[in-house]
Amino acid sequence: MFLFFWTTPKIEKQGSVKIWDRNNRLLFESLNTTGRKTPVSYDRFPQHLIDATVASEDNTFWSNRGVDIKALMRAIFQNLQEGAIVSGASTITQQVARLGVISRSASSRRSFVRKIREILIALRLSSQYSKKEIITLYYLFS
Repeated sequence: MFLFFWTTPKIEKQGSVKIWDRNNRLLFESLNTTGRKTPVSYDRFPQHLIDATVASEDNTFWSNRGVDIKALMRAIFQNLQEGAIVSGASTITQQVARLGVISRSASSRRSFVRKIREILIALRLSSQYSKKEIITLYYLFS
């Protein structure tokens, strides 16, 4: 039951501008309409923007199910070899999970538990949203 709620994607499409310091402390948040995010439909994005995003962020986006297992295994191997996080393997869907669902609190700093949660939420997002909806959310949050 806990796992179900822990990985439920609750996407906050409206937001305010938040400025964080390097220690993840909130320095400023606009509480009025300044900085509000306005969702834009997929049809309004130029195809070259979508192509460039997929090429640079997640070249398996159109075929993966929210997680790129090969990239994940490569990153785990590299990180274990280096003894630190030196490589990531986040897909566009995982980035939506991290930016739009998982809060930016101190408890959500880079960690193994957060990465597992990100993967599980990405899998659920991928089953609940189309690829067009996911990339639209990506642009909203990035």
